[in-house]
Amino acid sequence: MKHTKWILFVMLTLLANIATAQPTDRHFIKQRIKEWGSCRTVAITRTGGDLAISGKNTFASNGIPDELYNKLKSLKEQGSYIDDVILTEKGCWIVLYDKNDATWSAGIPIALRDAILDFHKKDYYVRSILFNDDMKWVIVAKEQFLTSDAEMTAYLKEKSEQYGALWSVTLGENGEYFAVYESGFAKQGTFQEDLMDAIRNTDLDYYRVKFAGASWFFADEDGEYKFSM
Repeated sequence: MKHTKWILFVMLTLLANIATAQPTDRHFIKQRIKEWGSCRTVAITRTGGDLAISGKNTFASNGIPDELYNKLKSLKEQGSYIDDVILTEKGCWIVLYDKNDATWSAGIPIALRDAILDFHKKDYYVRSILFNDDMKWVIVAKEQFLTSDAEMTAYLKEKSEQYGALWSVTLGENGEYFAVYESGFAKQGTFQEDLMDAIRNTDLDYYRVKFAGASWFFADEDGEYKFSM
């Protein structure tokens, strides 16, 4: 009798794990994007998990931190608009949702946290938040943007005079960054040639560009996208 109960316990545990476990292959993300037919944004890493977001609050993920997965699931259930997710190789994350709301894990830069809270208090429309494990960060709102680096701030402001309003900035692990403006883009650092070729040749009015290692993604606000993963 005890043996039977133990077998039953093991079977139930396995079933529960199957029901709740996240897939661990990026192929799952690619397949979901193709099934959706549109994708607004992704969070991709080399080793720390990946996710994709489509529609109002539909998301698919593999290998991301459990705390992040549960937060996204909660936001989806309450009907929030999941705008963007930032995920670092070390598992730190920020979720940007609704108009200018954000939630985050432990380990994000304190100055960035303070900037997020200040922008929220001022009711700014936040377009983009990015940071990396080196504690470099950028927060872009319709009304203003701030960064952790004076040289980066000066460069982004200079390019804004040329290309108009800043829409988003993506930071790489090695200090490189890619900025999307109203009528163009600017970059610092080295990027995959196939990404740059796709950017130069696309007709998409892309809003965000994401990259990790040799993988990349960009999309417009309606979810029309291009990627290589």
